[in-house]
Amino acid sequence: MLKRPVFLLLLFSILCAPALAQKKVKLKKADKLRGGTGSNGERVDWVVGNVVFVQNKTTIYCDSAQIYRERNAVDAYGRIRITEGDSVTVTAKSLSYDGNEKIA
Repeated sequence: MLKRPVFLLLLFSILCAPALAQKKVKLKKADKLRGGTGSNGERVDWVVGNVVFVQNKTTIYCDSAQIYRERNAVDAYGRIRITEGDSVTVTAKSLSYDGNEKIA
């Protein structure tokens, strides 16, 4: 009798796991890409020229950026435009984006 509740709990947790997983910020386009190590030893990718990032329905356009893949974060620079679906557009000159919290 105990097997059924345990099985149902396990099944429920497996089905819900993808919904709880964090989506990574994806680099869709850049003219140049260079990888290296930051001052704290963390891997950093530098991208320059016509840079585009996507995460779910959010798209970030910028001139250049630093990508911190291990912590799912981006520091963007230049002419920055963020779009969220069809309704929201934000512009800036610099931006720090946390992909785990989805906060800019």
